[in-house]
Amino acid sequence: MNDLIFKVMVIDDEPLARKEMRFLLREHLDFSVEWEAGSVAEAQRILSACQPDVVFLDIHLRGGNGFDLMELFSDASDVVFVTAHDEYAIRAFEVNALDYLTKPVAMTRLESTLDRLRRKPGGLPVPSLSKGGAGPCREDDKVFIAASTGRLFVNCSQIQSISTVGGNYLLIKRISGAEHLVRGTVKDWEQKLPPELFLRVHRNAIVNVSRIRCLTRIAPRKHAVVLVDDSTEYSISRTLISHVEQLLT
Repeated sequence: MNDLIFKVMVIDDEPLARKEMRFLLREHLDFSVEWEAGSVAEAQRILSACQPDVVFLDIHLRGGNGFDLMELFSDASDVVFVTAHDEYAIRAFEVNALDYLTKPVAMTRLESTLDRLRRKPGGLPVPSLSKGGAGPCREDDKVFIAASTGRLFVNCSQIQSISTVGGNYLLIKRISGAEHLVRGTVKDWEQKLPPELFLRVHRNAIVNVSRIRCLTRIAPRKHAVVLVDDSTEYSISRTLISHVEQLLT
């Protein structure tokens, strides 16, 4: 018998939906619903004082959406998204290998999620871009980033560059100027980012082609690309120089 009790938080702007989740969990004694929230503000208030083990998170909430709350969860909190007829959201979860439930929530599907939580002491596996999924993202998809400073979703189009910084770590730069240190490989991201928007310019870097400002020579036989609002020179393979030149014309 599993002696671990998972403290659960249900975040949904529909009272009946929260009641239904409580009803579905009632026979699973190792999952205890400790907190409920019906809006982003209410959830923020609760999360400032506690951290649940498991969160059942609706997408559309009063005062924002579920994505707005991702950065507030600790690394120990496992998030299960709940959505109704939202194909855009479902695709985002599939691409990033996140667990999600569709409304009305089926007991068998919920039990599958609970079993995954029970089997792994640390909870659901950290989303990995190298795992299956629905294939490359589209430009308007959101990408999950499990950074050293927190977890969040960002639009693919808002990523400026991804480059290695040593070991198994990458630096993700966003157009806004924000930077995130994550574990992973350039190859994993290359396989998942939309190829029409991103280009792997070298073995250690991917750039957003819409952000390429110029091509520059940094050595007699070595070139680099420079991006808008970014002083970094990203080395580029010689085989790609003519391609980049065409992009800039």
